[in-house]
Order: sequence, then C-alpha cells, then structure tokens
Amino acid sequence: PSKTIKTLWTNKIQQVSGLKSKNYFLISNYSTIYQYKIETLRLKKKTPILHHNFLINKVHMVKNRIFVTINCTLHVLDFYIPLTRIKIFSKPISDILRFRNIIFLFSKEEQIGITMNIWTLKSLKSLKKLYKECSSLEPQLSIIRNLILFFTADGILEILNIETLKKICSLNFNLFLTPKSFFFLDTKGT
Repeated sequence: PSKTIKTLWTNKIQQVSGLKSKNYFLISNYSTIYQYKIETLRLKKKTPILHHNFLINKVHMVKNRIFVTINCTLHVLDFYIPLTRIKIFSKPISDILRFRNIIFLFSKEEQIGITMNIWTLKSLKSLKKLYKECSSLEPQLSIIRNLILFFTADGILEILNIETLKKICSLNFNLFLTPKSFFFLDTKGT
C-alpha cells in the first residue's frame, strides 16, 4: 500500500523480527509504534501515544513485551498496551541491549549503565563511570555472547561481563583504528 511506503520512507524502522512464521517490522513515528507485516506491508497493530513532548529513541521487542526509550524514561508495553514507565537516568537513554533475560540500558551523557530483568523489571546491577568523558564522538556499544564491548572515542576497547558488569579487560586500539572505522560483528555459531 502507498500509505505504508510513505511511512517507511519518512520514519525509522526500529526492529525487524519474527514470531514463529509471522514476520514483521516495527516503525516509530513521533511517540507511537506501528507493527507492519512484511509480506503484505499492512498495519497489524499500533500503540497509543506514549509521550506528548519527546520522540521515541530506541525500541526493543522480546516476545510480546516491548521496551521503548523516550528521553530518560523506559516505557514497558505488553501486547502493545502500556504497562509501566520507569525513569532510569537524569540524562537520555542512548542504548538498550539484550542478553537472554537481561536488558542493559546505557546513558552516554552520564557514562553510566544498568542491567534489568526483562520479566520482573528489577534492577540487577549498575555501572558507574566506565571510562573518562568522551570527546565529541560517542562510544559504540555491542553485545557479543555475554560480553558488553565499548569502543570509546579515545580508541579504547572496554570489555565487561553483562551479568556482573565487571571489567574483564581494556585494550588500546588508538594507534590502529579510529572509532569511525571500528564496527562490531556478532559471529553466532562460532
């Protein structure tokens, strides 16, 4: 449908996923999430307006639970119905990553993070000031297996265990790579 093509063209695709044989993608438009079927490009579901002043930053869906970050707040929805919202940081949430039944929320401005259980929404561990303040380039984040990888603007790769949030090691790649040339590749199955 032409309306769907226009929506795809003007909005950000947040996640492409599948439940059993049903494939879909999520689009955020202002502070509403739309679910479209991939095969037909038809609108399947949509959420109510989640916030009147701020736009959706990140969306992450696990089964029928949706995690939405809007500014410094985490909104949790079950079956597209708002369940709760939790103010996590005083500055905006910049990243949300998932490992098994844990999500990791990170604020680049505050340089702090927190892990939370997906189903109980209880805070598990918190991460305080991982490294020095970044320059204008923001750090890249990734999860590979149970490790969180931070590549800072200074060229340092910090590796932490997601379950304990303990630092495993720190590597300096400043002489070899720049933040723009570095990317994370998850090699599942190796």
